[in-house]
Amino acid sequence: MVSLSSALTEALHTQASHELESALLYTQASHFLEVRHFDKFASRVEDFGSKHREWHNKILDYITLRGNEARVLAHPLPAVNWDSERTLYEYLLKLEEDNYLKLKHLFGLARAEHDFDVETALSGILESQVQRCDDWEGDVFKMRGYSQTPGLIWLHNGRS
Repeated sequence: MVSLSSALTEALHTQASHELESALLYTQASHFLEVRHFDKFASRVEDFGSKHREWHNKILDYITLRGNEARVLAHPLPAVNWDSERTLYEYLLKLEEDNYLKLKHLFGLARAEHDFDVETALSGILESQVQRCDDWEGDVFKMRGYSQTPGLIWLHNGRS
Protein backbone atom coordinates (compact mmCIF):
# COMPACT_ATOMS: atom_id res chain seq x y z
CA MET A 1 0.00 0.00 0.00
CA VAL A 2 1.35 3.39 -0.97
CA SER A 3 1.80 6.19 1.57
CA LEU A 4 -0.81 8.89 1.71
CA SER A 5 -0.24 12.16 -0.07
CA SER A 6 0.60 15.09 2.18
CA ALA A 7 -2.77 16.72 1.38
CA LEU A 8 -4.73 13.60 2.33
CA THR A 9 -2.60 13.04 5.43
CA GLU A 10 -3.29 16.58 6.60
CA ALA A 11 -7.00 16.30 5.76
CA LEU A 12 -7.27 13.04 7.69
CA HIS A 13 -5.52 14.60 10.69
CA THR A 14 -7.94 17.52 10.54
CA GLN A 15 -10.91 15.14 10.45
CA ALA A 16 -9.51 13.10 13.33
CA SER A 17 -9.13 16.31 15.33
CA HIS A 18 -12.73 17.22 14.57
CA GLU A 19 -13.88 13.77 15.71
CA LEU A 20 -11.99 14.18 18.99
CA GLU A 21 -13.53 17.62 19.53
CA SER A 22 -16.99 16.19 18.82
CA ALA A 23 -16.43 13.38 21.32
CA LEU A 24 -15.49 15.88 24.01
CA LEU A 25 -18.49 18.10 23.21
CA TYR A 26 -20.76 15.06 23.51
CA THR A 27 -19.23 14.31 26.92
CA GLN A 28 -19.95 17.88 27.96
CA ALA A 29 -23.52 17.58 26.62
CA SER A 30 -24.00 14.33 28.52
CA HIS A 31 -23.06 16.05 31.78
CA PHE A 32 -25.42 18.93 30.94
CA LEU A 33 -28.27 16.41 30.68
CA GLU A 34 -27.22 14.43 33.77
CA VAL A 35 -27.36 17.56 35.91
CA ARG A 36 -30.95 18.00 34.74
CA HIS A 37 -31.75 14.35 35.61
CA PHE A 38 -32.25 13.24 32.01
CA ASP A 39 -30.12 10.15 32.53
CA LYS A 40 -31.34 8.15 29.51
CA PHE A 41 -30.72 11.10 27.22
CA ALA A 42 -27.32 11.63 28.80
CA SER A 43 -26.47 8.00 28.13
CA ARG A 44 -27.60 8.26 24.51
CA VAL A 45 -25.56 11.41 23.99
CA GLU A 46 -22.52 9.75 25.56
CA ASP A 47 -22.95 6.83 23.14
CA PHE A 48 -22.76 9.29 20.25
CA GLY A 49 -19.57 10.69 21.75
CA SER A 50 -18.10 7.21 22.03
CA LYS A 51 -18.69 6.72 18.32
CA HIS A 52 -16.79 9.92 17.55
CA ARG A 53 -13.90 8.70 19.72
CA GLU A 54 -13.97 5.41 17.84
CA TRP A 55 -13.84 7.25 14.50
CA HIS A 56 -10.98 9.44 15.74
CA ASN A 57 -8.97 6.34 16.59
CA LYS A 58 -9.93 4.59 13.36
CA ILE A 59 -8.68 7.52 11.27
CA LEU A 60 -5.38 7.71 13.17
CA ASP A 61 -4.96 3.94 12.85
CA TYR A 62 -5.57 4.24 9.13
CA ILE A 63 -2.93 6.96 8.76
CA THR A 64 -0.45 4.68 10.52
CA LEU A 65 -1.49 1.68 8.42
CA ARG A 66 -0.70 3.66 5.29
CA GLY A 67 2.82 4.32 6.57
CA ASN A 68 2.41 7.89 7.73
CA GLU A 69 2.94 9.25 11.22
CA ALA A 70 -0.30 9.88 13.09
CA ARG A 71 -0.56 12.89 15.39
CA VAL A 72 -3.23 13.60 17.95
CA LEU A 73 -4.33 17.18 17.40
CA ALA A 74 -6.49 18.62 20.15
CA HIS A 75 -7.84 22.13 19.99
CA PRO A 76 -9.58 24.09 22.74
CA LEU A 77 -13.29 23.38 22.81
CA PRO A 78 -15.56 26.12 21.56
CA ALA A 79 -17.58 27.98 24.15
CA VAL A 80 -21.11 26.65 24.36
CA ASN A 81 -24.23 28.29 25.69
CA TRP A 82 -26.94 25.70 26.08
CA ASP A 83 -29.75 27.41 27.93
CA SER A 84 -32.16 24.51 27.45
CA GLU A 85 -32.33 20.94 26.28
CA ARG A 86 -33.69 22.19 22.97
CA THR A 87 -30.71 24.45 22.30
CA LEU A 88 -28.43 21.53 23.18
CA TYR A 89 -30.15 19.27 20.65
CA GLU A 90 -30.06 22.01 18.00
CA TYR A 91 -26.34 22.46 18.67
CA LEU A 92 -25.67 18.74 18.33
CA LEU A 93 -27.64 18.62 15.07
CA LYS A 94 -25.48 21.45 13.70
CA LEU A 95 -22.35 19.65 14.93
CA GLU A 96 -23.37 16.50 13.05
CA GLU A 97 -24.26 18.44 9.90
CA ASP A 98 -20.88 20.19 9.97
CA ASN A 99 -19.16 16.84 10.48
CA TYR A 100 -21.03 15.41 7.48
CA LEU A 101 -19.84 18.28 5.28
CA LYS A 102 -16.24 17.83 6.44
CA LEU A 103 -16.36 14.08 5.79
CA LYS A 104 -17.94 14.66 2.39
CA HIS A 105 -15.17 17.12 1.50
CA LEU A 106 -12.52 14.63 2.65
CA PHE A 107 -14.18 11.89 0.62
CA GLY A 108 -14.13 14.21 -2.41
CA LEU A 109 -10.45 14.95 -1.88
CA ALA A 110 -9.70 11.22 -1.82
CA ARG A 111 -11.68 10.78 -5.02
CA ALA A 112 -9.88 13.67 -6.70
CA GLU A 113 -6.54 12.06 -5.81
CA HIS A 114 -7.78 8.66 -7.02
CA ASP A 115 -7.07 7.17 -3.60
CA PHE A 116 -9.89 4.68 -3.56
CA ASP A 117 -8.56 2.99 -0.44
CA VAL A 118 -9.24 6.18 1.55
CA GLU A 119 -12.73 6.29 0.05
CA THR A 120 -13.32 2.72 1.17
CA ALA A 121 -11.96 3.45 4.66
CA LEU A 122 -14.23 6.49 5.01
CA SER A 123 -17.36 5.09 3.38
CA GLY A 124 -18.67 3.41 6.54
CA ILE A 125 -18.09 6.53 8.62
CA LEU A 126 -19.78 8.72 6.01
CA GLU A 127 -22.76 6.37 5.77
CA SER A 128 -23.16 6.36 9.56
CA GLN A 129 -22.85 10.14 9.59
CA VAL A 130 -25.79 10.51 7.22
CA GLN A 131 -27.90 8.36 9.54
CA ARG A 132 -26.79 10.40 12.56
CA CYS A 133 -27.84 13.63 10.87
CA ASP A 134 -31.24 12.13 10.09
CA ASP A 135 -31.65 10.95 13.69
CA TRP A 136 -30.76 14.34 15.19
CA GLU A 137 -32.88 16.21 12.66
CA GLY A 138 -35.86 14.04 13.59
CA ASP A 139 -35.29 14.60 17.31
CA VAL A 140 -34.95 18.37 16.90
CA PHE A 141 -38.07 18.50 14.72
CA LYS A 142 -40.05 16.63 17.39
CA MET A 143 -38.71 18.82 20.19
CA ARG A 144 -39.66 21.98 18.36
CA GLY A 145 -43.25 20.79 18.38
CA TYR A 146 -43.35 20.71 22.16
CA SER A 147 -42.16 22.79 25.05
CA GLN A 148 -38.75 21.83 26.44
CA THR A 149 -39.43 19.16 29.03
CA PRO A 150 -42.56 17.62 27.48
CA GLY A 151 -40.63 17.34 24.22
CA LEU A 152 -37.92 15.32 25.93
CA ILE A 153 -40.51 13.13 27.65
CA TRP A 154 -42.19 12.50 24.30
CA LEU A 155 -38.85 11.53 22.77
CA HIS A 156 -38.05 9.31 25.75
CA ASN A 157 -41.37 7.47 25.54
CA GLY A 158 -40.91 7.03 21.80
CA ARG A 159 -37.49 5.39 22.32
CA SER A 160 -38.56 2.92 25.04
